[in-house]
Amino acid sequence: MNVSIGPKYFRLSGLAIAIGGLMGATGQMIHAEDAPTTVADIESFVPFAVNTHVLLAWASTLILLGLPAIYLRQAAKLSWWGWLAFPPLFIALMFEIFHGPLQIFGYPIIFHDVKTQERLEAISDQINNLAVDQFPLQLAVLIPLMPFLFIGLILTAAGILRARVLPKGPGIFLSIVIVLGALSQFIHIHLLEISFSYIHLAFVYIGATLAFSRDITSTSP
Repeated sequence: MNVSIGPKYFRLSGLAIAIGGLMGATGQMIHAEDAPTTVADIESFVPFAVNTHVLLAWASTLILLGLPAIYLRQAAKLSWWGWLAFPPLFIALMFEIFHGPLQIFGYPIIFHDVKTQERLEAISDQINNLAVDQFPLQLAVLIPLMPFLFIGLILTAAGILRARVLPKGPGIFLSIVIVLGALSQFIHIHLLEISFSYIHLAFVYIGATLAFSRDITSTSP
């Protein structure tokens, strides 16, 4: 049975990825610290944190909706290892969504009755360190996130450059973003600390390529 995937699917998926990437880049650039510095900051911090993480949750959701199209578009020429990019990247984006509910639903409750700096510091310590000593399975979500993200991105970039179905531009840009993201783990300057924004911009580039390429034809994976 031969199933054909038409251009409309790739264009709509590309739009979802591009819009999600724009939302994610914006959310990462304006992302505040994980806890307010002083009690006086709580009033403005909580609604900002809630709104930012709603934005980021929808960003990852839209990217996930369109993600399969990146690999299906290249199906005819994508190497077997190129297909391996999808599972770790999907998992990493899913795990990235998982931390959002704490800020979206938990922060209005957690910070509601905080009146002293001592109490705020105690809560901030709990937020920053979580409770992996009591709930070690939290590590099953925390530890794989970054390795899976980089593995997925590296294989995606290599697949784009090797398959030569999509233009080289998105693959080259994604490769540069991966290098910047790796450097951010060792060099602490602002331009590298917002490397997650660059990852989302790479998704904007890939999504726009899928959505607006003139030579998209039906594909039979």
